[in-house]
Amino acid sequence: MNGIAGGLGGKQMKDWGNAKFIRSTTVTILLLTLLSTAATCQTAVQEFRISDLTRTTASEPGLKECLREGQRILGENAEVLKCGFLNQADVLESVAALKRPPFRVGDRSIVSRLVILRKEPSGWRTALNVSREIQNGAGFLGIDYLDDASPYWGYSVLIENHRADGKPALVLSLAYMANENDMSEVPVDITWNPAVHRYQEFSLNYEPFGFKPEIKNPPHKP
Repeated sequence: MNGIAGGLGGKQMKDWGNAKFIRSTTVTILLLTLLSTAATCQTAVQEFRISDLTRTTASEPGLKECLREGQRILGENAEVLKCGFLNQADVLESVAALKRPPFRVGDRSIVSRLVILRKEPSGWRTALNVSREIQNGAGFLGIDYLDDASPYWGYSVLIENHRADGKPALVLSLAYMANENDMSEVPVDITWNPAVHRYQEFSLNYEPFGFKPEIKNPPHKP
């Protein structure tokens, strides 16, 4: 017998065959693990293209739901700014808004009202409401007091894909408008906090760094 087989006894042949089988099985498992991981990464968050959306038609069922719910809350003039499984793979979310003139300042949209709606197992609910103030279901965000006297010009909003600490996330950068064209304050970043299951302010500008708790009953400005 020539070659490798000729130089190996019965036990050696068996051991060599077992080792070959183990190596092959290991490679197969590694490949399956990589494919599974890649699939998970691709499907964990899915965003629909807003370019596929008009006020009357949508190419994806998810887009139709986002538009329908946005218009149910804000009226027929509502526009969808973002739609998809934005934070969780099993929760559809719609970022809908009412824009106002001049509609844009630089790369920021001007809105008089904005909501984030989440389709959870119990149904659709409003997770964030932006009108004169920014509120989630637990309180007010990004303020120290309520100002009832100043005129309301809306907010400028920029939707970003990373938090201030660099972590990938849906982030709404919201800045109160001082007048029709100018922002009055440093923008407030709002993003999803999975630990408390709601949207909160996130900042690295002052301690404690990170997510900021809501204010449940802010005082009114004198």
